[in-house]
Amino acid sequence: MRVGPRSITTPSGGTHKCDGTNNGANPAPGAASIGGIDVASSLCSFSFDGTWSSQFDDFFITKIGSDDSNAGSNRYWGVLENFQFTPAGGCETAEYDGSDGLWAYDAFNKNYFLDVEPRTRTVAPGQTVSFKVVDGTNRGTAISGAIFNHQTSNANGDVLFTAPTTPGVYRYKAERSDSIRSPAVVITVI
Repeated sequence: MRVGPRSITTPSGGTHKCDGTNNGANPAPGAASIGGIDVASSLCSFSFDGTWSSQFDDFFITKIGSDDSNAGSNRYWGVLENFQFTPAGGCETAEYDGSDGLWAYDAFNKNYFLDVEPRTRTVAPGQTVSFKVVDGTNRGTAISGAIFNHQTSNANGDVLFTAPTTPGVYRYKAERSDSIRSPAVVITVI
């Protein structure tokens, strides 16, 4: 989700500019990754919070929905762009068309950030096709033991998928206990 420059308000941090130019990170204002959380929270009816750091001219996100890094859990929110940790915070990190932005809870304690190839596919009702689960951070590294639509990926990351018999658009994600789940794979059954 891309959003334009904006001010962000959180209960713990107050209201501040958040447009990619924070802390001199980018020369021109634009979409910043925290803006996506702000818009999504309104559309999907969840809350988020973060403290403000005047030193970094940025928010430190502490809570999205019910996942709270302030709960003494030693789990923190991490922000990634194209499966790589960003070098700056969410008001400094500009988002660009075609990039994958991700806020992940407990991001610093996970082994992999899962992805599935391909991300979209059109299939016939009941057709069986193959997908590949990979580590998004190290493209091409196959991930075994991931669950995708009740099937487990093998040593090559491959998993067989049998499409539903009812036409429609379906979304699935790959999951593994030591990993951040994948973005949604969109499967169109026609």
